[in-house]
This record gives sequence, C-alpha cells and structure tokens, in this order.
Amino acid sequence: MMPNPTAHPRLCAAVALASVAVHVWMAFGHSHAWWQSAAMLLMAAYCLPCALTLWRRGAAHPAAMLLWSAAGMAGLHLVLLAAAALPAGHSHHGGTSAHLEAAQSGPMLAVIALELAVAVLAASWLRRLRLAAVHAA
Repeated sequence: MMPNPTAHPRLCAAVALASVAVHVWMAFGHSHAWWQSAAMLLMAAYCLPCALTLWRRGAAHPAAMLLWSAAGMAGLHLVLLAAAALPAGHSHHGGTSAHLEAAQSGPMLAVIALELAVAVLAASWLRRLRLAAVHAA
C-alpha cells in the first residue's frame, strides 16, 4: 500500500514553512545584532526550497534535507537557550534578571518545538517511503 502522496509531506512542508515565516518575522521584528538577523534570514532561505519541493512532490531528498537541518537547528537553539540561562555573574537575589530571561525564552522554545515537529514529520515520511518501497518489491 502506497502512503498518501500528499497529506504527510504537505503537513511537514507546512510546518517547515511556518518555521521559515517565524525566522523571517524574528529577523525583522526583534532587535538582534545584524549577524543574528542575517543568520535567521539565511536559515529561512536555506529551508524554503526544500519545503516548497516537498510540498509539490513529496520526494525523499527534500524530506531528508529538512530532517537534518531542522534537527540541527533545534540543537543549536537548545544550546543558545542554555547559554542564555547561565548567570552572567555572581549575584544574590537577582530575581528580576531571571524573570526577564524566562520571559524571553518563550519564543525560543516555540522555535525549538517547530523545528522538532519538522524533524519528526520528515523522519516519519521517510520511514513511510522506505516501507512502501519494501512492500512494493
């Protein structure tokens, strides 16, 4: 039985396109260093062709590219989040900075969730393609 050729890869592509939109919005809508905004725009530009190809054809190659790039970006965002949570210096009762850092971690956690969703959807689509090939042989 051949997997549905459109629903699963299109869901993966839609989540990847949402991640692209979030990265573009974060690059232009928030105050970051110029290189951080440039990195966000480059990552969005890197993911866009594979997401569009996956939407159109549901092929394995763009799914694999999205899988590895999304997993890598989720890992990078986790490292950035952990680095931001480390105290800048030794202080006692510094509650205001801890609350501020916790409030700023929400968008980063949302981006991590989006990236992990793309990775899981891409991995499961690749698995379905492999199983369909085995059953067809």
